[in-house]
Amino acid sequence: MRTDKCIPDIASALREAGANGLLMAEPAAGLLSPALIAEFSTPYVRKVIRAIENESFAVIYHNCGNNTIQLIDSILETGAGAFHFGNAIDLAEMLKLVPPEYTVMGNVDPAGAFCHGTPESIRAATLGLLEKCAGHKNFVISSGCDIPPGAPVANVDAFFNAVKEFY
Repeated sequence: MRTDKCIPDIASALREAGANGLLMAEPAAGLLSPALIAEFSTPYVRKVIRAIENESFAVIYHNCGNNTIQLIDSILETGAGAFHFGNAIDLAEMLKLVPPEYTVMGNVDPAGAFCHGTPESIRAATLGLLEKCAGHKNFVISSGCDIPPGAPVANVDAFFNAVKEFY
């Protein structure tokens, strides 16, 4: 199976099913050097995004590596209109590097806060991140990656309640 054909086919099926976009996870790229991401990730991600993104179907690029701040130039070259970053980085620092026309999402710790935290600790983490980043109009708060299945619902509720409280 050729992936250069398969991914656009999957995106077309998602569009036909009513989806408005997809999240493309590229977490291993966050472990690469700037030269290696430029060679082994960015051109291929850009090719996929160009094949599937349009005015009615968005691609959100996800990278949760701890090296993403140093890789931001290559990440921006992917052509995605929105970027989702994991909790391994300081999102306030990343927001300084991303032009305001791009949406930046993240990055409350999914394991430490959502899964192993308490409603009080996730409230504090959420409010703390909002205080640091909400001044950027292109910021959207979210978890830094997938929330583990064992995360207490009370912690997820505390996250949303903290967002409502802040705004």
